[in-house]
Amino acid sequence: MKGFRYLILVCLPLLLSCQSNENLHVSQIPPPKNLYLDNKFIPIYPVDIETEQEIFQLDDDMRVMVQNKLVNNLSAQEKARILLEHLFNEENIALRYEGNANVTAVGAYHSKTANCMSLTIMAYALAEEAGMNVSFQEVDVPEYWVRNGQYSMLTGHVNLLVREGDDINRRVVWGEKRTQIDFDPFVARKRFPSHVIKKSTLIA
Repeated sequence: MKGFRYLILVCLPLLLSCQSNENLHVSQIPPPKNLYLDNKFIPIYPVDIETEQEIFQLDDDMRVMVQNKLVNNLSAQEKARILLEHLFNEENIALRYEGNANVTAVGAYHSKTANCMSLTIMAYALAEEAGMNVSFQEVDVPEYWVRNGQYSMLTGHVNLLVREGDDINRRVVWGEKRTQIDFDPFVARKRFPSHVIKKSTLIA
């Protein structure tokens, strides 16, 4: 029994020493550093993406224009001419080109600025309201790159194709007349190849 007590007395300082060393070791460990450099990145803010309805919707002013100028018994080509005159005539909208004007139909109509995409969207929305037979076209223009800040972008081109309606009494069997609504007269003169695309492709 005395031997056991002696053993405890001998080991007790060692146990206390281990405990003391352990606490000392923990207290000397520096707090972990944050290795994430979040403050070096530009903050990303949520971007509202317009729905299909918001992109093509008309307001009251646009509907009044359609009723006054495009809802009639004229041919599709005559209606297309009237629409073009309304969009580009100085007495009406006098639309001007702006490369970064990626806006909705309403935005283009009231800001009086558009690029080929927003012009096509606005013209389509107005023509569809008037019951015209219209299609989107992608034009196969030559490869053309533009610099925007740190990015190089390959540009494309779209326009609107107006055809005669599907009325059997006005159907053209040969030599169908077509009108293109386009912002770039150079494209029209060069007659680059083009193909019809879906609305979903244009939206994308």
